[in-house]
Amino acid sequence: EAHCRLCPKCHRVVEKMSGCDSMVCGSDYHGGNEQAGCGHSFAWANALRYQKRVDRNIVLPEFAAEVIRFRGAHVKHFFVSCAVCGSGVKGPRFRCIHCENFDVCINCEVRLGELHPKDHVFEILVDAVDPINEDLPC
Repeated sequence: EAHCRLCPKCHRVVEKMSGCDSMVCGSDYHGGNEQAGCGHSFAWANALRYQKRVDRNIVLPEFAAEVIRFRGAHVKHFFVSCAVCGSGVKGPRFRCIHCENFDVCINCEVRLGELHPKDHVFEILVDAVDPINEDLPC
């Protein structure tokens, strides 16, 4: 929060790590580091401080590991290999949302805590991304 302010024009969060107080919403003032923003120029000291807020409470669905294993047991994820064991992924697919290409099979999922950054989140795919794949042989 200490390094963040709100753009006076579009109210996007702008982060400042170092440098002068001249800011441009969506990029570094002197170029580079392009991000989403309106392009408005402003002084850091004149911008409102960013404050965390929660607009709504999101309740995550409850699930049991056995249900996930059963539900995706026969799904084939073609052209996807497990980043741990190298085999093709059949059954539930665990895809890291932080890494560009890191998928794990059900057998290697238990080893993620020791092999992958603990702060990364995994999406569990129990259905094929491309349904046409369901008719193809393994």
